[in-house]
Amino acid sequence: MDGRMNVKGRKHPRPLGWRLKLAVAASLAVAMLAGCGQSIPSRTVENYFPLAMGNRWCWVQATEPADSLVFEIDSSYVMDGITFYRYPDPSGFFDGFWLVHWNGELRAYIGSPTDTSSREYTVLLKEPFDVGASWQPPNDSEETLRIIDRDVTLTVPAGTFKHCLQVESNVQGTYYYAPGVGWAAFPDTDEWVLLSYVTK
Repeated sequence: MDGRMNVKGRKHPRPLGWRLKLAVAASLAVAMLAGCGQSIPSRTVENYFPLAMGNRWCWVQATEPADSLVFEIDSSYVMDGITFYRYPDPSGFFDGFWLVHWNGELRAYIGSPTDTSSREYTVLLKEPFDVGASWQPPNDSEETLRIIDRDVTLTVPAGTFKHCLQVESNVQGTYYYAPGVGWAAFPDTDEWVLLSYVTK
């Protein structure tokens, strides 16, 4: 019927039922696309802890909100095509820590990356982020980190973050990594939660 021509040379309009089906299908497609915009994030260390000059995080203690801790990436260094990012040690004990995305790992180095005589580092995150996956930082046989959950919704002063990674250390406690943000909460003598952040 749709292909027949009327006397004026125009096609007959399609039945209303066909148009209704098309509208329903389009609505479902829009809903699915909208859902994709809120889908599970990329499971990479780059997404769970973005590194760039000027990235800044401010945390407060959960029980003592007046106490704050600020990390800001203040310099970078490229070596063998890999970029290391520095943030000062708030305690002043070390010159600073250098973070780097390295072969599916988020590494934190103590001291300058140019110091090839002593490259002490720890592995904060390690792909793949499968629940139950675990790893041990180099030169530390006591600590084991494990992926507990990778779809946590966490509310902190900086906002509500979905699809967070929950990583548990048998020595330190529990860390939460928010996609596109970094640490949303991490342990110390008390739990620190994210107050504000700037990431690129």
